[in-house]
Amino acid sequence: MCGRERVIGLREYDPIFFKFGFQYLLKILNTREMNFNIIGYSIYIVVIIYITIFIGKKFHSNGRVFIHELFTNHDLCEAVNNILLVAYYLLNIGNAILMMRTWPQIQSFASLIEAICTNIGQIILLLAVIHYVNIILLLVSRTQINKVTIKH
Repeated sequence: MCGRERVIGLREYDPIFFKFGFQYLLKILNTREMNFNIIGYSIYIVVIIYITIFIGKKFHSNGRVFIHELFTNHDLCEAVNNILLVAYYLLNIGNAILMMRTWPQIQSFASLIEAICTNIGQIILLLAVIHYVNIILLLVSRTQINKVTIKH
């Protein structure tokens, strides 16, 4: 049994894995047989989904106040807020998955870290732009509603 087959059969509580697991992981990461893109995609998707859900929950709870200012009907406010949350999730996760098509072939551990950080940074910048566009749209909507109510 070679070392590669041994790792597949390890149990979670195996003390040898805990003692030498990190060195073995680094040894695997430095071999040419490994596909760094698969590792990068896996790490990237997990991080992006976590960021998307965390920020989405924050936007959903904190944005409720702004939505309530626009709509007087409480049920309509909650429905619009929930629809915005789902749209946010779909847009962000879909964009993150599409961005993976632009990744080059990753040849080393350093380029793996660089690709993950670059793509996560792009997604975070996109989130910031979308957030500011939403704030501007809410402010414009609010001023339009105030102008209509003042005229009547």
